[in-house]
Amino acid sequence: MVRPTAAARRPACHAAPLTVLLTVGLSGNVFTAARWLPGWLGAVLPWSSLLLAALLLYWARGHRRITWRDLGLGRAGLLHGAALGGGVGLAITGAAAVVLGFPPLLTGPVTYAGASAVPLEALLWRVLVTMPLDTVLVEEVIFRGALLGALLRRYPAPVAVALNAVGFMLWHPAVILATLTETNLAQTPLFHVLGVAA
Repeated sequence: MVRPTAAARRPACHAAPLTVLLTVGLSGNVFTAARWLPGWLGAVLPWSSLLLAALLLYWARGHRRITWRDLGLGRAGLLHGAALGGGVGLAITGAAAVVLGFPPLLTGPVTYAGASAVPLEALLWRVLVTMPLDTVLVEEVIFRGALLGALLRRYPAPVAVALNAVGFMLWHPAVILATLTETNLAQTPLFHVLGVAA
């Protein structure tokens, strides 16, 4: 029996992280679409993204032999990463609030019907509790943890980061389009296109 050479085995090794990357990236649109399903399905299915994150952690740790440190979840870097991420997140949120409140190309602020129709208590619960759990935590574990760690094992850092960014981009089209259609940006095709591009 002739064993395959290292060169022959390499495409399969590379294909595993790429296949997972594309599958996971596109699945984000399913979780977003599930929010509009009637009844309990619309309430439960979006939370299945937590199960996906757990499966990706199992895959990364068990099959790819990626350490907690490589996942960005080691004790040494966890607090530093959380503080850095929180600071960057606050800075981006502040900048976004200014741009949305005083957009340079619009005559007034950007309005979002999905937020204005929700009571303040429900909005705060979504922003401070459920969104960090079903969105922020999931995306951090999947993209900046499991997938990036797996890609860094197979590709140089710039290539791995670029591929991971593609997967992150594929995760978001449905939520971006759904959000834009509920804003006043949707009334102007140019701004709609710019919003999707951004």
